[in-house]
Amino acid sequence: MLPDGLPAVYLQLMEDILYNKFEVIRFINHPVPSNSYVVYDKNSRKCIIIDPGSKNPREISTYISENSLFLQYILLTHEHFDHMWGVKPLLNEFHPQLVCSKRCAQKISVPQNYYNLLYYNSEEYHHIDSVDIITEEVNNHLHSYPFDIYFINTPGHSSSSICIHIGNYLFTGDTIMNGFKPFIKKRHEGSIEEFQGSIELIFNSFSPHVLVYPGHGESFTLGMVEEFYRNYK
Repeated sequence: MLPDGLPAVYLQLMEDILYNKFEVIRFINHPVPSNSYVVYDKNSRKCIIIDPGSKNPREISTYISENSLFLQYILLTHEHFDHMWGVKPLLNEFHPQLVCSKRCAQKISVPQNYYNLLYYNSEEYHHIDSVDIITEEVNNHLHSYPFDIYFINTPGHSSSSICIHIGNYLFTGDTIMNGFKPFIKKRHEGSIEEFQGSIELIFNSFSPHVLVYPGHGESFTLGMVEEFYRNYK
C-alpha cells in the first residue's frame, strides 16, 4: 500500500509502476474523431483493442503487425458507429474475439447506415453478424492471461454503454470525458436518469487517482472531473 499524503501526480506514477504492466496507445479514429486504444502486455506481447471506430483501421493494424503483437480481444464500450466502424476489417485480419454488452450486440447486428448517410451521402449499410463474448454472460469479468478485465454497466449515453476497468485504467467510452458536455439523446437510447445513476456508481466505486481513457479527448484522473459530473443535471 502506498503512503498517504503523496502528491496526486506522484501517487499516480507509483501506482502505474507497481500495479500496471500494460502499455496504452491511443489512436484517433476517422473520419469521425473519437478515441481507440491498443492495450498490450510488455512481456507476452498480447493485446486488446478498445473501440476501433475508423472506417479503415490501417494505422492500428500496422501498429500491431510492426510491433509483433497478438490481438486477443476487441472490446466495445457501446454501439455508436464512431466506436465500432473498424471492427470488421480487424476481425478479418487478426481473428480476435469480439466482446460487448448484450444490448450492444443486439444493436450492432442490425444493418444501419446513419453515419454513412451523414458523412458520405452513401446508402452502404454496416453491421456485425455476431459477438463472441457477452459481458453479462461472463459476470462482467474476463480473465485471460495477462488481462484481468472488469466491465461496469453504465447506461445513460446509450442503453448499451459499459466502462472497462483494467489495472489502474478505466476506459469510459462516452460516459465520462473531460472538456466535453455529456451527449444524452432519447432518440439514441440515452437517459439522463440512467446516466446519473451510472455516474454515481463510477465515482463511488473507483479511486480519484484512477487514470481515465475516454472516448473523446485526452486522458485524465477521475478526480479531475468529479465535481462537474456529480453536479450534472
